[in-house]
Amino acid sequence: AELRGTLGGLEAQLAEARAKLEGARGSQAVQQTEDRERVRALVVKEAELRETITVVRETHRVEVSRLLEAHTKEVERTSQATAAALKAAQNVRDAAEEALQAEQAARRGDSQGAADHLAAAEKRAALLTEEISRLSAQLA
Repeated sequence: AELRGTLGGLEAQLAEARAKLEGARGSQAVQQTEDRERVRALVVKEAELRETITVVRETHRVEVSRLLEAHTKEVERTSQATAAALKAAQNVRDAAEEALQAEQAARRGDSQGAADHLAAAEKRAALLTEEISRLSAQLA
């Protein structure tokens, strides 16, 4: 009878251990399912991030190219305007030298030569003044 009591106790312990084992297995299966879902979500998130990185890189490349092109055009425009302004300044200098020659000729008594030089210099100075105004407006 004592053995039956011990045997019954052991069978009860065995049944309890089996129930705990089944519960642990069920809990482990739930945990594995949750882990698989997390891994899938992380894989999807990684793919989205890679796609975003690709889009951002391409957008950056396009934007840098656009800015570089715009800057190059602006530098060309400014260079051309500066070259034209330098040419106009040289022309003004040449006109001033002609005016000086006309004045020197007038002092020497060559009135016709002086008048010719002076008229040419005044005409050229007027044209160059207009050109400088136009170029200044273009540079602004």
